[in-house]
Amino acid sequence: MEDPGSSSLPKGGEAAMPRSGKDPEAAHSSNESESGSASEGGDPDEVELKHFLDVCYSLVRYPADITRSLRRFQGIIEGLDPLDRELWPCDTAREIAEISARIDMNSRFLAMLPCPDVCAIDLGPHGEQMVRAVPDQHRVAGRNSSKVRSTLRQFVRDWAVEGEAER
Repeated sequence: MEDPGSSSLPKGGEAAMPRSGKDPEAAHSSNESESGSASEGGDPDEVELKHFLDVCYSLVRYPADITRSLRRFQGIIEGLDPLDRELWPCDTAREIAEISARIDMNSRFLAMLPCPDVCAIDLGPHGEQMVRAVPDQHRVAGRNSSKVRSTLRQFVRDWAVEGEAER
């Protein structure tokens, strides 16, 4: 298995065109609307590719996204009036450390999920790198970030005691 952090691009850094004859990266970086669909006149393959890569990039960018949320939460707690802070029922530093450890574990799990094999479109010989290398200009939509968190909660629920009857 190839190390996702290593580059296997041909010399010049250009990815080879996938067998479909379409450049997946060009399709993904187009200026189509976030919700562009085949029924709105978009190429169905390009729409599928954009959606698939958006999902992959949301998984890859989870650590940065959730860390921003944790910092925001920490800032709110630290900004509380001292009397209000006394009412906070826990040791904030310990809680933040425990949450950070969970973020690390979730991040390692989510890093295993982007996989070119489940895309409906052939991503070509550099598909593995394509699903893991988030373009600098890509921004994860809030709805996708929310879906990543929701999916994690669902995994936990499914494999916790509460979900045992459904397994």
